[in-house]
Amino acid sequence: MLTGRLTVSAYPLLTALRPNAAMHAPIPDHANRCRPLARLRPQLIMSAALLLAAMGQSPVQANTVPRVIPSISESAIDKAGTSGSAFGNMRLAVEANLPAPSRPAIASYGPFHVLDDATVELIGVIDTQSPQDFTAMMASHPMLRTIRMVECPGSVDDDANLTLAHMIRDAGLETFVPSNGSVRSGAVDLFLAGVHRGAEKGAEFGVHSWRDDEGHEARDFAASAPIHETYLSYYRSMGLSDADARRFYDFANASGFDDVRYLTDDDLAQFHLLN
Repeated sequence: MLTGRLTVSAYPLLTALRPNAAMHAPIPDHANRCRPLARLRPQLIMSAALLLAAMGQSPVQANTVPRVIPSISESAIDKAGTSGSAFGNMRLAVEANLPAPSRPAIASYGPFHVLDDATVELIGVIDTQSPQDFTAMMASHPMLRTIRMVECPGSVDDDANLTLAHMIRDAGLETFVPSNGSVRSGAVDLFLAGVHRGAEKGAEFGVHSWRDDEGHEARDFAASAPIHETYLSYYRSMGLSDADARRFYDFANASGFDDVRYLTDDDLAQFHLLN
């Protein structure tokens, strides 16, 4: 079973409406390599500890990386979130700080908020339910054309993120990040699913290396390792050339697991992420 991974920003949770870096769901690897569902940058853990203390929960130790093994499902994580687990409450805290849609939505489906017949805003975390949310939304609003990605920290479910990406592409939708938008981690992969991909000046794109449950990052594997091809083949399937896919993959993983790297306008242009 493939699971997602969660990273929360070093930006203090108690004061941030938008974390600077967050949840990442890698493209599932065909070798079914175990991945952590949760990963926390040490700087944030101290801020989160204060929040959890206020909630009556035990803080996570600053030198640990919380993990959920693949045998624990997303539904179990959701249940844990309501029954007092530190990670579950931390996820709820992140979601509680998400912004509202830019104008009142006529309907909402999980993280999707339909603004009018042609436009939907994506605000929040992609999880196991998100593909079903998308299906229900498209059934009720078949004329939708553009997904505005406003605050997209990533995903806690690998399979759901990839499934949703292909659904977006198959539906022929565009992805667009407004000037106040932030797309980070696995959500950058989701952005690439747009048939047309656009962004206003000031839009934020953050990437970083993946890490497996044994603590290995992309750079710890030989260049010929099959795990790399999983990511590269996804990028190619979304229209990047082989050269762009490889350069973008190397760029994202050069920053390391704990260091989110934000793309400049030149970066977006050189990898042809906008079209």
